[in-house]
Amino acid sequence: MGYGPLIQPLNYAALLTGDDVQTELARVVEDLRTWLTVVETGLNGVLEATSVPLSSLQDGMLAEDGMEADSLVADESYDAEGHDYEEGVMQEGLSTV
Repeated sequence: MGYGPLIQPLNYAALLTGDDVQTELARVVEDLRTWLTVVETGLNGVLEATSVPLSSLQDGMLAEDGMEADSLVADESYDAEGHDYEEGVMQEGLSTV
């Protein structure tokens, strides 16, 4: 019914008696390692499927939008808050802002 490798239930009797504690814990660790390998493989598959060069993504978006590459560059006439640099130019020691 489940997907992936089977994880066997923990044998509490083996842990309580102390006879096979290391063997039982080694089995549990091996089961978990197997599952983590499955998860890693799945995540790598997702990353490989969605990894595309940024340049090709931008080219595709530009072609769809009809934009030029230069339009993606921030307009340098404005500061980070969107104020026009010309507004804050110091004139004769006084700010016009």
